[in-house]
Amino acid sequence: MSNNTWKNDPTAERHRNELIDRLYEVAMDPGRAAEMLEQWEALVNPLRDAADEHDVVLLNDSAMEEHISRADRFLDRYANTLEPPSERMALIDSFDMAAAFLVESDLTVGALNAGARAALQISEGAPVTTLPVDAEDLPSLVRQMRDMLQERGPTMSLFRVRAVDCGHFIIFRIRHRILRDGAQALIVATSELAWPPEFDSILMEAFNFTQTEVDIVRMLIECCSVKDIAEQRGRSVDTIRAQIKSILAKTETRSQVELIRLVLSMMDMTGFAVAGPATTEAWSRGYSQNASPSGAAKLHTTYAPDGRRLDYLTWGDPNGRPVVLLHVEIGMSRWPRSGEQAAGKAGIKIITPIRAGYGDSSPLPAKSDFTKGVIDDIMHVLKAENVKTCTVVSLCADVRFAAHIEKYYPGVMTGLIAVAGTPPPDSPSEYDHMDLWQRFLLVCARYTPHLLTFTVKAGFLMARKYGQRKFLKHVYGKSQADIDQFNDPEIWEAVTTGIQICLSDTHSAHKAFTRTISEEIKGWHAEFSALENQVPVHFINGTMDAQATMEIIEPFFHNHPWVTYELIEGAGQLLIYSHWDKVLKKVNQF
Repeated sequence: MSNNTWKNDPTAERHRNELIDRLYEVAMDPGRAAEMLEQWEALVNPLRDAADEHDVVLLNDSAMEEHISRADRFLDRYANTLEPPSERMALIDSFDMAAAFLVESDLTVGALNAGARAALQISEGAPVTTLPVDAEDLPSLVRQMRDMLQERGPTMSLFRVRAVDCGHFIIFRIRHRILRDGAQALIVATSELAWPPEFDSILMEAFNFTQTEVDIVRMLIECCSVKDIAEQRGRSVDTIRAQIKSILAKTETRSQVELIRLVLSMMDMTGFAVAGPATTEAWSRGYSQNASPSGAAKLHTTYAPDGRRLDYLTWGDPNGRPVVLLHVEIGMSRWPRSGEQAAGKAGIKIITPIRAGYGDSSPLPAKSDFTKGVIDDIMHVLKAENVKTCTVVSLCADVRFAAHIEKYYPGVMTGLIAVAGTPPPDSPSEYDHMDLWQRFLLVCARYTPHLLTFTVKAGFLMARKYGQRKFLKHVYGKSQADIDQFNDPEIWEAVTTGIQICLSDTHSAHKAFTRTISEEIKGWHAEFSALENQVPVHFINGTMDAQATMEIIEPFFHNHPWVTYELIEGAGQLLIYSHWDKVLKKVNQF
């Protein structure tokens, strides 16, 4: 099959020209990457079968290569224009409409978001004594903030206070932070949110609500009790309960909790996002020792025989059973604080090698065997920790690297736990079961590898421009199970801290990311099958995983009866953040 087949097909030629247009648009605005992916699919998908039959790379003509090269140069120029957000703004950048702000060392309000301005009616420079908190609760709140700024007491606290106007509860989540300039500050996230006026009409149109019903829904969102609502509206409790019953019927929800979740998700979909969990590191080196969300993880450095730097993290019990965590290409190198602490209590020591090209770990030589190099680096880290044998926990597609540990260093891996494990691909048709971003990366690596680096770089720049939260929503947006996890402050803290090894204001691991993706499409059935009778293998998968979908993993489990597994109903690809307890339990069983 000729790479110039498009010249004889008017439709293919039109898609090709549109793809070239999208390339340059993305180079000028990486936020339009999704549009380019859709155009790419329209062009490439009809040609995939023929490409497999003739084993050729698509769109590999000199003209296309020149367009990609030119667009890449434009993209580099764009990258040079990006300035990382100020640290103070970055700390509250992931909060959407939930009211969030900083408290400076002099107990004044620092950087704040639109939600804080609208819902709390505060402004930068205002003393915290002007917060709209009931007079009986305010002194205790201010005293807690003062103690935390003077590093007395806990580094994080939760405060429940009454609002000054209608008396409903406001939750303050306060976290102490030492800024890069040495200043003391507090990151404050609240349960208050700004309710845009436009949202009233959206609810009315969607559910045929009356204005009264909209007002009641809003008060429920604001944590008002039925008694509070009745008092504020001058109605009986029974009347308010009857109105809530009508609201539940119109929305086809079964409880107030389900109703609130529905409304919050609608606000998120319509651009009025809430539930803005705290970020700890924003654009800093989130895997560094000072950035540890639990205060327990430690950063270590060793060196490969060729002089390359190798970083790795450890947490848990320093003298516990060793477990190697493979962080997958996005860089999921941390667990929630509770999970990291639980590992220590369970007598387990987690070791996370920071892959070559990620964080400050030196990249592997361009022409080297990437998979072999990654495995060798893991062995150097284990040697530095005096570890002879260990259990391996792989995330997502990193089960491939785990299988190669046994291939190159038999006997080192005593058990494999594949969390959200992606099995070896049986055929390219499996990619069609995946969501857009996961599908694109693998299909692009197989059919148009020359376009992969440009697209990954554009995606990383999109994250720098729009923030990690919006970037991750693009990547995992089709999996509500994964998006819901971002609304848990502890999980969001672990996510954003961990992936700093992949993306920060001073570092982009897009080249190593691209090499990792390119390795994933290679066949490794033999390496995995060799684990039978040698290493116990256990998969933990979610039924809503956008990459290891049920259409992919069910036949795999059927064809590999020696693999044990458990399926978690409703969980997605990021299940490690909420189901780390299952991993620890399995480690103990091994």
